[in-house]
Amino acid sequence: MFTPQTSKPNFNDIFQTVHTYWSENHIFEQSIKNKDPHNQFRFYDGPPFVTGLPHYGHLASSVAKDVIPRYQTMKGKRVDRVWGWDCHGIPIEQKVQTKLGLESNLDIHKVGVEKFIEECYNYTRGMSSERKRYIDQFARWVDFDKSYKTMDNDYMESVWRVFKTLWDKGLIYKGKRVSMYSTKLETPISNFEVAMDDTYEDVNDPAITVAFDVTHSYGLPEGYSIELAQASDAKDIEKVRRETWKTTYIDDGLSVEEIDAKFDESDEKNIQRITKGIQEGKKYYVLKYQGDIVGIKYNPWFDENRNIHRIGGIYIEENHQGKGLGAHLMDISLQGLQYNTLGLGVSKNNTNALSFYESLGFIVNPDMADQFEFTPSKSIDVIWLTKKNPRQSPFTTTSILVWTTTPWTIPTNIAAGVHKDLTYVKVLYNSAYYIVAKSRLEAVFANKEVEIIEEFLGAQLVGLSYKPPFEYLYGKTNNPNDHKIYHADFVSDTDGTGIVHQAPEFGEVDFQLAKQVGLTITEAMDSSGHYTSVMGDKAGIFYRDANPIIIQELHDMGKLFHKASITHRVAFCPRSGTPLVYKAQDSWFIDINGPQDIFGGKSLKERCIEENEKINRYPAHNKHGRFLKSLESAPDRCISRTRFWGTPMPIYRSEDGKDLIAIGSREELYQLQLNGSNTLIKKEENGTTIYRNTTRDAELDMHVPYIDDVWFEKDGKKYTRTPEVLDSWMESASMPYAQVHYPFENKEKFEASFPADYIVEYTGQIRAWFYVMHVLGVALFDKPAFTNVVCHGVIAGNDGRKMSKSLGNFPDPKPTFEQYGGDAVRMSILTTPLFNGGDMSFSEELILEALKQNILPLWNAFGFFVTYANIDNWSVSNSKEAIYQAQSSDNRLDQWILGELQTFIITIDEDLANYDLTHSSRQINKFLENLTNWYIRRSRRRFRKSDSDSDKSFAYATLYTVLTQFCVVASPFMPIISEYIWRTLTNSTLSPDHSELNSVHLQDFPSLELSANKELSDQMNAAQDIVRMGLAARGKKNIRVRQPLSNLILGISLDQYYLDIIAEELNMKSVHSDPSLNTHVTKICKPDGKVIGQLFGGATKDIFALAKSGQFVEGSDGTVVVGEWLLPAGSYEISYIKTDESEDIEVDNGIVMKIDWIITPELKREGYARDLIRSIQDARKEINYDIADRIQLEITGLYAEELINHHGATIQEETLSTIIYGGADYDITKDLTLGDHTITLCLKK
Repeated sequence: MFTPQTSKPNFNDIFQTVHTYWSENHIFEQSIKNKDPHNQFRFYDGPPFVTGLPHYGHLASSVAKDVIPRYQTMKGKRVDRVWGWDCHGIPIEQKVQTKLGLESNLDIHKVGVEKFIEECYNYTRGMSSERKRYIDQFARWVDFDKSYKTMDNDYMESVWRVFKTLWDKGLIYKGKRVSMYSTKLETPISNFEVAMDDTYEDVNDPAITVAFDVTHSYGLPEGYSIELAQASDAKDIEKVRRETWKTTYIDDGLSVEEIDAKFDESDEKNIQRITKGIQEGKKYYVLKYQGDIVGIKYNPWFDENRNIHRIGGIYIEENHQGKGLGAHLMDISLQGLQYNTLGLGVSKNNTNALSFYESLGFIVNPDMADQFEFTPSKSIDVIWLTKKNPRQSPFTTTSILVWTTTPWTIPTNIAAGVHKDLTYVKVLYNSAYYIVAKSRLEAVFANKEVEIIEEFLGAQLVGLSYKPPFEYLYGKTNNPNDHKIYHADFVSDTDGTGIVHQAPEFGEVDFQLAKQVGLTITEAMDSSGHYTSVMGDKAGIFYRDANPIIIQELHDMGKLFHKASITHRVAFCPRSGTPLVYKAQDSWFIDINGPQDIFGGKSLKERCIEENEKINRYPAHNKHGRFLKSLESAPDRCISRTRFWGTPMPIYRSEDGKDLIAIGSREELYQLQLNGSNTLIKKEENGTTIYRNTTRDAELDMHVPYIDDVWFEKDGKKYTRTPEVLDSWMESASMPYAQVHYPFENKEKFEASFPADYIVEYTGQIRAWFYVMHVLGVALFDKPAFTNVVCHGVIAGNDGRKMSKSLGNFPDPKPTFEQYGGDAVRMSILTTPLFNGGDMSFSEELILEALKQNILPLWNAFGFFVTYANIDNWSVSNSKEAIYQAQSSDNRLDQWILGELQTFIITIDEDLANYDLTHSSRQINKFLENLTNWYIRRSRRRFRKSDSDSDKSFAYATLYTVLTQFCVVASPFMPIISEYIWRTLTNSTLSPDHSELNSVHLQDFPSLELSANKELSDQMNAAQDIVRMGLAARGKKNIRVRQPLSNLILGISLDQYYLDIIAEELNMKSVHSDPSLNTHVTKICKPDGKVIGQLFGGATKDIFALAKSGQFVEGSDGTVVVGEWLLPAGSYEISYIKTDESEDIEVDNGIVMKIDWIITPELKREGYARDLIRSIQDARKEINYDIADRIQLEITGLYAEELINHHGATIQEETLSTIIYGGADYDITKDLTLGDHTITLCLKK
């Protein structure tokens, strides 16, 4: 006797029953204990943050962490599953800061770091028990009692050893790099942490275009440059002036002796004057060729007597003249000069100079004739040249235009970037000259009238100097490379101006360019996001508050060319919810990119890429897709944080800052501190070494501030610990070693568990835990840390974003578990595209669908079996006997479902061996459809008949075998319902000496050799396809299934057994085959456009035309030849279309059928009889008759007699009734409309 079951299961009650049994009998522990410890399947469980409670995104990982280990256990493997807690990091600090009302690191220091750390401890102690309840309800098996915690001393000591090993291998260094930075938390934030939770938000920011004045003319011949003179250049300046003037004075009739005498007398005085002038800020421009001064241009000055600006002379050595260099010197010296009239005097005999200045628009001014006194006895006649209308002058200021959405970075500008291969233009607009990329001209000037003056490649701009609007850094960095224009590969003309403002402190690519060309890296922002004293009067202003101030000042300077706004995606801190800034900061790094002797000159990155080939990934595209790309593009890994609650950085620095020592264990620190603080004592307790901190009279706590009680001296220097803590990702990636306190303990245990056979997390971990663990595995052991990895997609919350504890965008899963059960939630996750790498949005409808498609069909099949088995007192001594009986059946339905069970077992086995959770889980519904909607439905009469013959016994044995074996195979997916059903069915079959195995989860994975008859399977499947087609055709005609039809013709040949099934299922009087029906359709080939396009390119159109016209040949190997092209298997689909679309035939999946739709009066009457039977069955259910109860039935109405005369026997047989007349005291009475007739049904037990 099997325990009777209700038709509507209470899933919470079922869970409580099963969970209690598991707990009381230690089933999970037995499943591990009874396996060979030397036959391990090694699984690493990444530690979740201790903050908050799990959401459905966590459950997705949890179900995958449960299914595969359960399966491997059934395959004979010992699978240890130990929970871990990620106790450190910003999430916990944030919770504690909120509790204590602390806003900043400064506040933490004020309240006391020790108090803060104690509160972090308190927070982490309160979360684990609640998390366990969720995991239990989800039916995930994992050992919570032996869970590791990243905050434990043993765990942190192993992390220290990981760090020390990397240090000893030369893979750790301290350096400066730009990364995302939280000014709220005052620490770097990894970009993958932002990507994991998609904490980008649309923000409206100012977008401004700013003018930077060029101070160094572009277009100079190769080898030449123009620079501001330094005081040390004074002697060379005077030398050039002397040599170039000689020619002029000789032309004026002076002798060489007179000229030399004049210069000898004035040389030293002029050198002193030039030196002093430069030191006082006067500008002298020098023309250099290959570094040597070959030309000069004096600073313009205002001549009050003549009321003009005198431009001063231009002097260029003779062998450098005639190259247009003078125009460049003139151009640059007059940048920004406001004037009414320019003028200069030129010797009337200096025809070259006269021609040059006249070419620039100067004209002779006869009203200003003059002479220059060379010596007291000799003068030179001078012709004055003047030029007015400065707005048309080529010497008007030329500015490059830069565009930025971070106005607050403009005061920290260090360089500008262009692309050498882009085309740029110099344009005249509003009496000023501007340079932008040609393709951005329309966007920048927005249909304003501009005149293109010149067009050139960006290469001509490279090397030019400019003056930024703010002078906080200009001329003060003592770096000649600053404030110049550089080629930058990252510059494009897709937005902005084609010229990029560079502030290396605040941009990744800016910083890289700065390192490449030697620019100054400023320190203009402090740890909390405020300007430092470098910014002069703006010191102390928070960076985002500076935007309106900067914009207004640029406007007042006349340098704000355009102001707009832009809505763009900005990264927000996933912990504090505040905007992140890119900021250069000193941090500790793992050297990913540098060549290493330990890797034969290869970089760690190169070795990681090579070892990636040894890892099997599901989905497979991740291997050479996202993961490989993350390896290829990865910068050196930042592993330090300027925080408090974490594993302390084990680096000790000498007081002079020159020496560093890395510590790899408590013992190492203990030995060193004996010559120093001597605050640690060591003793043995129960075989364990204990280090006590005498300063606090307690066991040494490796957290700050306690660890910093310890210091030591070496070689006469005092060493104290550097203040940073390690990134929590460094800790979680060390879990293979730290969870077993390797190498201090469990050396053999670790070596037996490394690398892992299996890990799983969602796609965000590709650049996080997966990446860092892989890097450490290769760095430490020169091999991967894992060999198989499943990476699932993202579950979106109720706001469309990834579910996240920090966002709180998900409902509590607990009520869902209680209402629908953990199995339904598991299946709702497993059967989506999530484990194929796709994303999904959580909804209750998904759980309901999983319930209807998987749990309830199984429950109904189970209930059906129990009900009828109990009616007939059917039993079996053990499962092997049931299997033997089932295999002995000659009933084709039994043979078919056993074959389907065998296929199901093989498919699940292959899928789970290959970590295909999606395909495998979807087989459950597919098999249950066959079981419930075909096998059981087709076999109902076998169970209901009164005779207990062999056929009935075979049916029971077959269904029992299918249910028990199905539960074993399905138990990794649906562990609760599988356990409940399996134990209910097997309790009476297990002998007392096998009671310890009375759990489906202690069974081996089935290796049944059930007969699988391919011909039988093919014909039964074809019959199912035909039935599905026929039902669809009835639906289109709006003809109910209970209405018989006369005839169905099939184009395929089937055994009569299957034709009879089809006739019964489709309610047809006759079904027969006629191959000539196939001539009414055309077989076509439908190529996959995406695949064919990639394979054959331009020939795709021709291939489609030929394939759809039927011009193709199928190969035995699954290929198809279309014209001259061979289409590989999987790149096409064979289909059928009607030759005459007007013909009333059905075509699908290679099957052609024709139905006679004419309904005769006899057929209509039979249909009404079937409607009557259905109504009687519904009335039996309504009045709660038992399925085996026989009843009395009276049918009244004008049409009743005709129905009884023709179909009375069938009605009585189908409804377990006896038709009577003139009865009374009926249990239920129902009226029924059949077409134009009304019938009354009366039922009585």
